[in-house]
Amino acid sequence: MEIKPLKEILRDEMKAKGFNVQKLSEITNIAPNYIRALLDNDFEKLPAAPYVHGYLESIAKELDIETEPLWQEYQKESGMKRSGPFDKLPINRYAQKPFNKKTLIITIFVLIVLAFALPHIADFFGKPSLEIYWPPSDQYKTMDEVVILKGRIANPQDKILVGEGEVVVASDGIFEKEVRLDPGCKNVFDFTVKRFLGLSTTVKRTICYESSPIIFEPSSTDSPTSTINN
Repeated sequence: MEIKPLKEILRDEMKAKGFNVQKLSEITNIAPNYIRALLDNDFEKLPAAPYVHGYLESIAKELDIETEPLWQEYQKESGMKRSGPFDKLPINRYAQKPFNKKTLIITIFVLIVLAFALPHIADFFGKPSLEIYWPPSDQYKTMDEVVILKGRIANPQDKILVGEGEVVVASDGIFEKEVRLDPGCKNVFDFTVKRFLGLSTTVKRTICYESSPIIFEPSSTDSPTSTINN
């Protein structure tokens, strides 16, 4: 039994169904130029073989014929070899990309790291906080010559300086320093907390030291001055 060429099979079946190129293109969503290439045996104008197989399958469905004879005839006439590693469909940017397990694992790992790191970002990149407990105000007066400066920093890993000297910080961030005051309001203290990234916060306090006034009380032996009238 003589097998008809592919173009004759398509032309005969299209004629039997009353289809022209344009109508077949509309119902199969195949570009008209590809249908004409099949009808003219102009295989060089056709896309990759997997696409052609899909076209023939759609055409066969509309013409009520089997796909396999059309596909075999196309392979014979086009001289196409069996599909190899490079015979792939062109990339469709709208198609769903294959699932990448490695990418998912990396994404989950990054999200976990961020979940733990976000609450502590301020500890690394934020401006360090500082509270001064004593003296309680910017300019404080006292009658004590020796006082204890006291405060707290939020992150015990930061460094606290009182003046030019570093002060030891407890695990809860509390620090203290005993100082001796000079008379008057010349006792100015700069409290500076520094973070390892270079950020710092400074609070200034002035303490006025006034010693206790000396009060003279009259002695019991002292007698008031008397006035003698002549």
